[in-house]
Amino acid sequence: MSQTEKDRSVYDKKSVYQHKIRPLLKELLLICNDNSIPVFIDMAIANDKDGTTYETEFHSSGSYGIYLHDDVLYKYALVKNGFSVYPGHNRPYLEEALSQYLEEGDTDDITDITEDAEDKEEGADMPKENGEEETERP
Repeated sequence: MSQTEKDRSVYDKKSVYQHKIRPLLKELLLICNDNSIPVFIDMAIANDKDGTTYETEFHSSGSYGIYLHDDVLYKYALVKNGFSVYPGHNRPYLEEALSQYLEEGDTDDITDITEDAEDKEEGADMPKENGEEETERP
């Protein structure tokens, strides 16, 4: 990366967001809310060597009692909250999330559940095409 690219990568648009974008965003979100329109908006308003600052607004389809055939907004929210889109990367996240439902010290069930989830992520349990029968994996 050239010095010019590095310089462009460091920016702070918090003031622009606060004074110009936020008032418009509030109006947009009000219109979406009044008309039950699900919305996900994520803006990177600042970036430097220590990290990126985001402003996010999410009004889910569920909050309006709407079922979306392909709810990518929900998927965006999962990624925004740390869920990885790469197979196997969610194991620690899944174990932590599932541990609240199991009694302390009973982690064997968590491992079984997360391994099953990883297999599904990798397509192990996907139905076969063209009417082929599924075979059990060893």
